[in-house]
Amino acid sequence: MNLLEELIQQSTDRAGQKAIYYYENFKEHRSITYSELFDEVELRANRLKEKKAAGFVLLCLVNPLEFIISFLSLVRAGCVPVPLAPANVSLDDFFQDRLENLFQSYQFDFVVTDEISASFFSKYSIPVLNSLLDPQNILLRHTEEIHSKACFIQFSSGSTSEPKGIVIQHEQLICNLNQIIWAQSPVATDKIITWLPMYH
Repeated sequence: MNLLEELIQQSTDRAGQKAIYYYENFKEHRSITYSELFDEVELRANRLKEKKAAGFVLLCLVNPLEFIISFLSLVRAGCVPVPLAPANVSLDDFFQDRLENLFQSYQFDFVVTDEISASFFSKYSIPVLNSLLDPQNILLRHTEEIHSKACFIQFSSGSTSEPKGIVIQHEQLICNLNQIIWAQSPVATDKIITWLPMYH
């Protein structure tokens, strides 16, 4: 079972309940139910599947809700997202150095990013998408074989050495989630707050 199948199975009995609350400036900006979340994910994933998208995808978005939806959509479509902190939260030189390291390590099929970061990818001759709802300009290459058990690749911060990419498998994530559930015994009415960016 992969991460998306597990999440869908666990949320079928609370489809109308809120899955995510997104706050800006301490005010609720948007909320989304489980059914709305998975509808958004399925819509984007199906469009990617129509293009037979698969492979490593660089995910570089500021908006946390769009990040979550895009991340889950890529996983659902069979791609392997690689999160990257956007340019507007990094120094330009640092961001460029990080890109050089990433493109030396992986052959990406395309990039999902916002307008602020998009210009940094022009030198790499790679399709850049502002939204997974409009994937028609994806040029599929599939130059790397993707292991079906891989969920995403998390890079270390690079604060002590060159950033290193760690392949996180679906079963590892599910095991970790089950450990959290066992340790904290959450109930359906519990809410979790995070102020960290989703790409962290």
